[in-house]
Amino acid sequence: MSTCTQCLAEQDSQASFCSKCGAQLHEALESIVVTGTPPGSIPRETQLETYPAAPRVRRLFAAAIDIAIGSLFLIPLISLPIWMGAFVKGSFLTKILRFLPALYLLFRDSIGGRSIGKALMGLVTYDRSLRRPANVIDSVVRNWPLAFTLIPWIGWILSCVFTAIIAIQILIGRPRRLGDGFATTQVIDEKWLRAD
Repeated sequence: MSTCTQCLAEQDSQASFCSKCGAQLHEALESIVVTGTPPGSIPRETQLETYPAAPRVRRLFAAAIDIAIGSLFLIPLISLPIWMGAFVKGSFLTKILRFLPALYLLFRDSIGGRSIGKALMGLVTYDRSLRRPANVIDSVVRNWPLAFTLIPWIGWILSCVFTAIIAIQILIGRPRRLGDGFATTQVIDEKWLRAD
């Protein structure tokens, strides 16, 4: 038997998550091994809030919806020069339109930790250290690799590489993806916030 460091409930030694609060037990056990601190003696305010990772399929669908929305901003950038010719090509308007996909991807988790895709899938980006949904700063820190779409060609290739890495991390079941490591965030099911 082991003890959850979050709520001090007794747990089965094979369990990955606490049956009472949902905390990831293997992370708690790793911190005990590294620091030598026995279960239950870590003050609540110094612990990172942990919840089970959101289901992979819903995370992938949310990401696909957000990428599709970001791509919609490219339609005017592509179609305006075709329909209006040289008058629009290279104009101030096209320069502004180039920023829209990157800005959406960068700030998408700013409002209550929910992008449009996450809201549709019932997910929330959660700041584990501050115990609240992600805000503007969390969103920028978490999503900065996707802002490379601002740079033509090289940036687009880098954005595709980062997107592929993120998709692979979600597919293999990592609870936190590339940007979550920078921002101490995690995508969780919104039911965990309602339970609190």
